[in-house]
Amino acid sequence: RWKITDLDEDQYGAVSTKPQLICVDCEMCKTTKGDRELLGVTAVNGAGEIVYRALVKPRGRVIDLKSDITGVHPEDLEGVTVSYKDVQREMRALLAGGSVLAGHSLQHDLAAM
Repeated sequence: RWKITDLDEDQYGAVSTKPQLICVDCEMCKTTKGDRELLGVTAVNGAGEIVYRALVKPRGRVIDLKSDITGVHPEDLEGVTVSYKDVQREMRALLAGGSVLAGHSLQHDLAAM
């Protein structure tokens, strides 16, 4: 379902007259909190440049990293402290100003974030 709303500049900031394209892809793993818990985020701009990339510390105990799909292995998560709340804050800042968000199966990525 689509929800059409008016943008409130006080809440979201001014909307740019030249929105930038941001393409996002998230990696998810299975944990005790769910089958699609956020594990990693990559965002690129319209020129294909990486503008945000982070591995995310899952909230639940990891059951399956789905390494064959995600490419993430247990040793990759050693020392990772980024939380999904950190990702939300960073992505919100990146998308401020009326950016256009694109991605494959974006609804799953947004739900994980």
